[in-house]
Amino acid sequence: MIKSLKMLLLAAFCTLVFAGGQAIAGECGGVNLPDNISIDGQSMMLNGMGIRKEGQTKNYVAGLYLAFRTSDAPMVISNDMPRRLTMRWLRDYSLATAYESWKQNIENNPALQLAAYQERMDKLAAALSDFKAGQEVVFSYMPETGTKVIVQGVTKTVIEGADFGSALISIWIGPNPPNVSLRDGLMGGPCQ
Repeated sequence: MIKSLKMLLLAAFCTLVFAGGQAIAGECGGVNLPDNISIDGQSMMLNGMGIRKEGQTKNYVAGLYLAFRTSDAPMVISNDMPRRLTMRWLRDYSLATAYESWKQNIENNPALQLAAYQERMDKLAAALSDFKAGQEVVFSYMPETGTKVIVQGVTKTVIEGADFGSALISIWIGPNPPNVSLRDGLMGGPCQ
């Protein structure tokens, strides 16, 4: 009886540790991201992950890092706070198609005017090229620095402005994201 109770407790403990660890460990769609990172000396934690889909096709898995966990997307967008969006591409994808989609998401946000960001969006596009399966692209915003565009660990450019940092992150977590399940995942919901 005692041996059975010990086995039951061990099984329950393992279930909690491994199930909890998997959700917190940053696994989504076969992509693993670290729980915690440091950006310019600032500790950041994985807030959530989601999959960008077009129909049934999966384009990339994204992870959002913040200084603290939150499900409040408007607060993340409106506050001048460190944040990092990491995208791991699951398939080859045209930069031109992604760029048009990102611009469309800004245009679909009633609080934003694309014209105010066009020059900086063009600078973003100039720093990138067509995406390849397995490639990691990061948009890392720090209030004093701006948005670093990082591809495979190499900083390609830095785009200044808190307003641009907010507009850029609103593409994924704003009122009209590419897919609602992506936004929900980035804001701590389930990866779908």
